[in-house]
Amino acid sequence: MTALVDRLERMGHVQRARAADDRRRVQLTVTDNARRLGEAFFGPLIGRIVGIMNGFEPQERRAISRFLTAVIDAVPIVPAGRDDGPAS
Repeated sequence: MTALVDRLERMGHVQRARAADDRRRVQLTVTDNARRLGEAFFGPLIGRIVGIMNGFEPQERRAISRFLTAVIDAVPIVPAGRDDGPAS
């Protein structure tokens, strides 16, 4: 993790600051440049996804949300490199 944060800091994407109340804790702040890069890269995709999402009825969006939430919740359960097949 430290190597990743070091690299992001060297690239100017994040800034580190020690927490005032606990010097052991480091707070990361995303730089304006990183935000601009993210918006330039992901902005068009997000716009397309919102357009797709608007094509679904509210009840369909709720079902999709429940499905995606269940998938996200299931991910940490399976150890890396292990495939027990489909959940029952």
